[in-house]
Amino acid sequence: MTTQYGFNLSPSEEQLTVIGFADDIVIIGKDKKSALTLFNHAVQQFHEIGLDININKCKGMCIKKGQLFEENFHISSGNEIAGLQRGDFIRYLGVNFYDEINFDPLSTLSKLRTNVELLISSPHLQADLKYNIINTSICPSLIYPFQTVPPKKL
Repeated sequence: MTTQYGFNLSPSEEQLTVIGFADDIVIIGKDKKSALTLFNHAVQQFHEIGLDININKCKGMCIKKGQLFEENFHISSGNEIAGLQRGDFIRYLGVNFYDEINFDPLSTLSKLRTNVELLISSPHLQADLKYNIINTSICPSLIYPFQTVPPKKL
């Protein structure tokens, strides 16, 4: 399936068809038809293990030659996945997408400050637990947005 439907980011790497983290999944196809085929295949595989996909929480993004196309995705069940429209907002793994990846440094720093201040002011946690929360929650919440933002936006 990868070679037939996947998207090739680099000639030296295998084509991509899906990426995910926890319960967030992104289907990636070389074209819209391939993405729909992969989506329907994923739905079938999830059903086989007793899981469902919430179509209302799904969003499609169609990019052709670097340009966003405002198209909906018609899936085999007769339902429709709303396509990303200019000005729409999607948040995926801590990254905000509009027409392009969006990064708001003031908001990011404000959230960091709030989280650290709340942690520091908590009388119910010992120092070792606070350190653990910094390592397992606060720092990781910054890593992905910083990894994915274009350098010119930092």
